[in-house]
Amino acid sequence: MAIYLDLTPTQRAELKTYISNPPDDIPLERLKVVLLSGDGMKPPEISRKIGLHAINVRKWIHRYQAQGVDGLYTGKSPGAPRKLTDQQRADIAKLYAVNPRTLGLNFARWSLKRMKKYLIDRGLVVSVSVETVRLCLEMERAASSANRNGQ
Repeated sequence: MAIYLDLTPTQRAELKTYISNPPDDIPLERLKVVLLSGDGMKPPEISRKIGLHAINVRKWIHRYQAQGVDGLYTGKSPGAPRKLTDQQRADIAKLYAVNPRTLGLNFARWSLKRMKKYLIDRGLVVSVSVETVRLCLEMERAASSANRNGQ
């Protein structure tokens, strides 16, 4: 199935204006993709000419079809939603400061893996990665350091 845009003269003029003075958050390649598609060029040809993968060429054509120039802006990626509350993160950092033996465990120092297992086994969290545990501790250290330095 061929994919191309049927651009109006107004749309062409708008795209050429953007190409001559592109906004910071619209990469020039995206504008060129749309204009070349409007010239009847197919995605594989545009891909070779611009240096973008054909999948991305199609993506920008579809976004332009759906949203116009607004679909070409670079948006912030929201990332995955947080799985732990701020309180849970603070609790993890506080727990790390506790000697595991005082909790009836048979070791004297926490490792990230041990902390993860303890949190899940005790039902303090449903799931957590070792990296998230590490980040909780790092954030707490940074906050403590900032407090000590009067920031």
